[in-house]
Amino acid sequence: MVRLVTASSEPAVLETASLYLRINASFYFLPATICILRNSMQGFGDTRTPLVSSLIELAGKVLIAFLLAPVVGYMGIIVAEPIVWALMVVPLLTGMRQAGKKLAGCCPGWSP
Repeated sequence: MVRLVTASSEPAVLETASLYLRINASFYFLPATICILRNSMQGFGDTRTPLVSSLIELAGKVLIAFLLAPVVGYMGIIVAEPIVWALMVVPLLTGMRQAGKKLAGCCPGWSP
């Protein structure tokens, strides 16, 4: 897969890209969860929380990579995304819970 994207057969490129893919792919359930939560919140009419969440995610990836890269090298770049993904699920779940409570208030019989 890396060769198709990079058109490179350089061992260093293939090794580092493969490492990145192996580590990140094991956490792909987190961005899937984030997408479901953000889209659900937008469906409930909350457009602000998903937007703020996206901005925090972007800033978090840059900040974590910036802080970890000097300490653990390339591995800091690799783990920055999974760390932010894990952190972003928490406020989104909280926001979803609040959206569910609002929905329960206007729709009798529905509970979060």
